[in-house]
Amino acid sequence: MARSNIIEYFLFASAGNATDFGDLGATRKGTPNAVSDGIKGVVAGGQDGDGDNTNSMEVVTIATTGNATDFGDLTQARHQVGGASSNVTGVYAGGASNTNIMDYITIATASNATDFGDLLAAKHGTSGASGD
Repeated sequence: MARSNIIEYFLFASAGNATDFGDLGATRKGTPNAVSDGIKGVVAGGQDGDGDNTNSMEVVTIATTGNATDFGDLTQARHQVGGASSNVTGVYAGGASNTNIMDYITIATASNATDFGDLLAAKHGTSGASGD
């Protein structure tokens, strides 16, 4: 899988191809994951251009296209994290190197992630589901 900094979007209301939204601050691969409060979307983790895990989090405002900006850092650099969110908070869980870490953010406020607890077992390639 090639590294990319491209952000694309599509409208759920109609079928069609994705459209360019903007760019991440750096190229990434390794399945960075996003959480959203419906206003902002925060992308976290992945691998940088050298193939090293990153702890970087970047944010976009969903209503307007544009490039992502710095949000803060995960508690540990990793890729293949899972993300789930409510209309206020986001949680990133697991990640490469088979970790059990869960990180917590308040989506409206840029800051570093904080420890949220641990998964029952170490996992990578996780995914999440969200809802209010």
